[in-house]
Amino acid sequence: MTTIITTHGDTPGATITRAEPKAVVVQPAARQHRLASLTARELNAMNARMDKHDRELAALQYLVVRVARGEDWLTEVLELRESGRTYANIAGHMDLTRALVVAALNSAEQEV
Repeated sequence: MTTIITTHGDTPGATITRAEPKAVVVQPAARQHRLASLTARELNAMNARMDKHDRELAALQYLVVRVARGEDWLTEVLELRESGRTYANIAGHMDLTRALVVAALNSAEQEV
């Protein structure tokens, strides 16, 4: 990844990040220091919102697994894990998120 600070053009002082040869992301200079200017109160509020979203996601994953008990995909997740596959491998194989695979396996462990 290459970062270039511009000195001319429409947005002097902008940062250009090149992740791939054809992908270019330009961030104006005013946005670069946005996180640095956050107050402790704003940062705590942002962290609280992210924590709330994490809890909501965990609850939804738990509901999906509870509703899907006995479904074919859940059985397949368990069989793939028993065969030695990693969480990421199972998620990629079944088009699930890794977190949902972990929730399914945790639910199965709690039953036993």
